[in-house]
Amino acid sequence: MSDSSEELPRRRSRRLSITAIIIIIVALVAGLIVGIIVGRSQSSDDTSPAPELIWEPLEGGLEQARLVAPADYDDPDGATLEVYLVRRPANDPARRIGSLLVNPGGPGFGGTVMALGAEQFFDSALLDRFDIVGFDPRGTGDSTPAIDCIDDYDELFVTTDLTPDDEAALAAQQERDRAYAEACVARTGAALPWLHTSNVARDMDLIRRALNEDTISYFGTSYGCELGAVWASLFADTVRAAVLDACADPNADPAEGVRQQATGFQASLEAFLEQCIELGDQCPIYNDGDPQAAYLAVRELAATEGIPSMEGRPPVNEAFFRQAVVTAMYSEEVWPALAFGLASALEGDGSVLTQLTDAYTQRAEDGTWGNALEAFGVVSCLDADSVPTPAEEEALMRDLETLAPLLYGEGIYGTSSCALLPTATETPATITGGGASPLLVIGSTGDPATPLASTQAMAAVLEGSVLVEVESNRHGSYRLNDCIDDIVHATLIDRELPPAGQRC
Repeated sequence: MSDSSEELPRRRSRRLSITAIIIIIVALVAGLIVGIIVGRSQSSDDTSPAPELIWEPLEGGLEQARLVAPADYDDPDGATLEVYLVRRPANDPARRIGSLLVNPGGPGFGGTVMALGAEQFFDSALLDRFDIVGFDPRGTGDSTPAIDCIDDYDELFVTTDLTPDDEAALAAQQERDRAYAEACVARTGAALPWLHTSNVARDMDLIRRALNEDTISYFGTSYGCELGAVWASLFADTVRAAVLDACADPNADPAEGVRQQATGFQASLEAFLEQCIELGDQCPIYNDGDPQAAYLAVRELAATEGIPSMEGRPPVNEAFFRQAVVTAMYSEEVWPALAFGLASALEGDGSVLTQLTDAYTQRAEDGTWGNALEAFGVVSCLDADSVPTPAEEEALMRDLETLAPLLYGEGIYGTSSCALLPTATETPATITGGGASPLLVIGSTGDPATPLASTQAMAAVLEGSVLVEVESNRHGSYRLNDCIDDIVHATLIDRELPPAGQRC
């Protein structure tokens, strides 16, 4: 595999309960708790003094700053937190339109990566005309305080029992879940209850004001779509233009959202195996026309014995295996890396599967991790409008076995630890877009994490939005082909939406 970590998609996805980090991190990475805490509709407060941003230089002509924001917007004179920003100035200052706020997904993944690596994410058409302003949403990345639950993700994967064999094993896993949730509360601190999506949207408006822009543009993918939809619903009059790529279904309850995503990943895995058959002996797990048998053999090996990995790293267990598979499903460009990793695993080398998992968990070269997975779970809980009952959890797990047998098999365990965390104090509100315009919504026909139907549902509730469907097996469609790129550029630069029903 040639530098697979560089080839992996950097867009990240949706959410589940905090146990997404304990169990479904390894499977339904995007999780899909859709009950967004939007709270009351409101207009931007442009009457109070705008906060000051002090920009400091970074390498490559970039700039960094910290935004001081209220922890609780209902108590603007109370405790504060800081949101970390990185700005990449427009290439052509004379033709500069303004700032483009960006978010790559999650929740939990910092948005500054999109400014730091803007050339990888955006075409020159946008880089010439916009300052790319990435921010790490409150609680994530280099914003402070950061959500903090654990130091070692290897330990998290190694100690996770996805399929407890008996009551004792189940009780032990439940105790690990409880201890993890309690650590999140103790280590994150008093700001934790205010680290939810509606407050991130309010931070976005505060950033706009600090940048001294009456209206501002936005590009968000995956969870970034939902964040943008919440922001547009709260601050419609400040939206200059917005592109929302790869969206979850805003109408689905938490369990239904997870079922939708399980169906999407199963379909992608089936397409991956079908492609392998078409490639024949060029596919490393062709296995005389039965690549599914090879895939299942690796899954069983990981679940029962573990597969040796690189020096200093734990063997690939079932948790590592599932995360590696899900990571690869985010783009068919990564399917060859997974096929090679599966073939290597059958020969006793799980290092490629470990690298695929590391690509998602953002393991640094020095062997450390950020807090993306911790933030993923905590924000998901804060954004949830309900906590499932044990009976509902059990029913969901059994449904997942049926809907996604290639990913789960039998006996999958899952529970919600959200009840152990503080709850957000706002009531959920319907996402409407508030009449903001123009709003472009993009959905991929073969998206595993946010299936096309879910993006269609988001477009249906956003007033005045236009949906463009893109034929691909990828999570997120921008930069896939000239057709969708031209539409995105026209929306953000010229504020022109395409005709309804267009397909790329």
